[in-house]
Amino acid sequence: MEAAPRLTVTPPSRRHQAMVIAAIVCFWPLLCGVVAGNGYLRRPPQSTRTYAWLFIDQMGFYMPFLVVTLFVFFLALAQQRRGVSLKNMILVNVAASLGWMAFYSVYAIWWILWHRGADMSQFRQYFTQLHGINSLFDYSIYWYIATAVYAGVLYREAQIRARQAGDLALRTAQLEGLLVKSQLETLKARLQPHFLFNTLNSISSCFRTGENELGLSLLVKLSDLLRHALNQGERRMHPLRAELTFIDLYLDIEAVRFEDRLRIERDFQAEALPVPVPVMILQPIVENAIRHGVSQSLGPALLRLHGVVQAQQLVFAVYNDGPLLEESRMDDGREGIGLRNTVERLEHEYGNKAFFQIENWEARGVVATITLPMTKGEEGADG
Repeated sequence: MEAAPRLTVTPPSRRHQAMVIAAIVCFWPLLCGVVAGNGYLRRPPQSTRTYAWLFIDQMGFYMPFLVVTLFVFFLALAQQRRGVSLKNMILVNVAASLGWMAFYSVYAIWWILWHRGADMSQFRQYFTQLHGINSLFDYSIYWYIATAVYAGVLYREAQIRARQAGDLALRTAQLEGLLVKSQLETLKARLQPHFLFNTLNSISSCFRTGENELGLSLLVKLSDLLRHALNQGERRMHPLRAELTFIDLYLDIEAVRFEDRLRIERDFQAEALPVPVPVMILQPIVENAIRHGVSQSLGPALLRLHGVVQAQQLVFAVYNDGPLLEESRMDDGREGIGLRNTVERLEHEYGNKAFFQIENWEARGVVATITLPMTKGEEGADG
């Protein structure tokens, strides 16, 4: 059976509550003053009733309205905090309105007799004559008040949602701007000049030594790499398998430069491959591992890429068995242009639900880990 809709509005701040309470407390006495003033101006010439008497008379009638307005306001606040269902909200107000009708229909007649000095023995007569009309009016006045209060609550909810939509639009615009900047940094930072220089030098060396096929293969891979980087367009997300296609091109080029020194291991769950990830979010992590780990190793080096889905999260780790990071450089590992952009993009895309960490792995090597929440996201193309 489908659950009833729930009222789950963000509770107002203390300042907002105080302003509403002050408005309620001021409104009803002000209304009493206006009604009393109107009665004073229209009183018969022979009347001896002063404005003060008329004001007190109206206060006696309207002060219960002030109390019931505050009651409805605090009732609405309590229902917001508890997320009361719409059905229960209506039932509570129906019960409250019936209680109000029973109370006020008796109270109003008592006030008329007491304040105007009438004989209390006439109470039954007044009650019999006025009960029907007064009860209907008293019942309806509760719903007028409740409608006004809940209309204010819903209006405030609409304002909050509009503001949140505006904030989301601004955040999206910032993310798109950051993505454009990130794409421009592809050739300036992520594919840094030294990488392009080393690659072109390797290609030139292959042709000089007669390894034409290898040189041509490297040239094709470099062309594919640059085309992949520049052809992302405005795409924000794509499957992990598309991200790995780019990384494979990058590593194929680096493997030629390091020759037999670099051993690459890849281990990815099949469930992880279709998971959407931000475009070019992993390449700076791999490049960082090669620059600060593999290239610093004197002998053979291992680079291990691992991806797994666990607990509704995608965990991607890059391990290299190069030198350990000093404690003072743990945070510095995040400060390069590529990694800094990576951290900023993760924060913009996922808020505090994504994590990026660089740490030493036991006695040898460094591991960088990105943990992303599972989202439906965009599938994008694999190319």
